Amino acid sequence: MTNSRTDRSIKLMGELGGPTAGVVEAAIPISAQDRDTSPMKLDTRHKIYGHTIAEHIETVSGELDVDAVGLWQIVPAGREGFRLENAELTEFVRQCILALLASGAKPVKGGGGTRFDWILQTHYGESDLEIANSIVGEWLEIGAGDVSPGGVWFALPSPSVGFS
Repeated sequence: MTNSRTDRSIKLMGELGGPTAGVVEAAIPISAQDRDTSPMKLDTRHKIYGHTIAEHIETVSGELDVDAVGLWQIVPAGREGFRLENAELTEFVRQCILALLASGAKPVKGGGGTRFDWILQTHYGESDLEIANSIVGEWLEIGAGDVSPGGVWFALPSPSVGFS
């Protein structure tokens, strides 16, 4: 018997580089082969909760049924929780975004002043990889620091998500 969580596929970056460097499809949980090609040590454990990076990426979309997931939550999970920095932190952020997009989430920003809770952000691109790389690129351009809750989030399509 299979578990829908472990059958879901995400894209893993095999190496850092250009937007499409080393992209492969892999099923979660991450295999030993994928651990060998990822720039992160996917078996690194969270300093407080004890789960691995691979488990975090696998479950990051779990909140989507209740609420959107913000970039402001992803970055500190990698930086503080897993003690990642530089290329490893960048790849962690990219993989979390790819997992959220693979779960059907779309990039959004708060819809304050509109009739929607969330406003769909279509300027990041069309494919999951293009969207993830655009968001990561934007984050890197502003210094790769912690992000405010007013930044980009990821939400499942619903009546509360719309265009401005």
